[in-house]
Amino acid sequence: MWTRKKGMESWHEVFGGKFIEGTWGQGPYLELPYKNWHIILDYFVVSTGKSAITYTRVRTVFKNPSSFELKISKEGVFSKIGKKLGGQDIEIGDHEFDEHFVVKSNDDMMATRFLNSHEVKSRINFHKGFHLDLIKKNQMGVKCKEGESGLSFLTAHIIKDETEIRNLIELFQHMLDELLNLNIITEDPAITVLYKEKNPL
Repeated sequence: MWTRKKGMESWHEVFGGKFIEGTWGQGPYLELPYKNWHIILDYFVVSTGKSAITYTRVRTVFKNPSSFELKISKEGVFSKIGKKLGGQDIEIGDHEFDEHFVVKSNDDMMATRFLNSHEVKSRINFHKGFHLDLIKKNQMGVKCKEGESGLSFLTAHIIKDETEIRNLIELFQHMLDELLNLNIITEDPAITVLYKEKNPL
């Protein structure tokens, strides 16, 4: 029987990193070091009352002295209505991408440069139900330290496919590299902790 824990353990066997057992109120997760950053993969359950939705989640934090913010989501009914009503949406000049994704940022020019990176854009296109935030505070329930931001991917289903997981990891790696190349973030390790490890007995 497939479980969240067994899923995490299989990711660890394939991708390496550090598998962390779950604690009370906190499920297991996989921590993958990349240069001076850490990419965290886990499942996130949201209760809707009578039922619950399990999301696949990928996150990382970094120094963001530019205070750059970015939101990317798959085009949906409500976002289409928003566009027709004049809702603010950044178009990056790629017709197919602009047709399928809603992009919002506090820096239109930088967001366009960032998303026109082939390595970033091609991996975003790979995912269904895509939603990604690069924000300063309250990132997935975690308040980032001053001058830091979190990057988080979320999709409302359990991803089990190895190729899709690998693509997500590579997406985050290329995003971090491109954010650094554009001088949006720095290489300094972040202070914000996404997960607190269980204290040893």
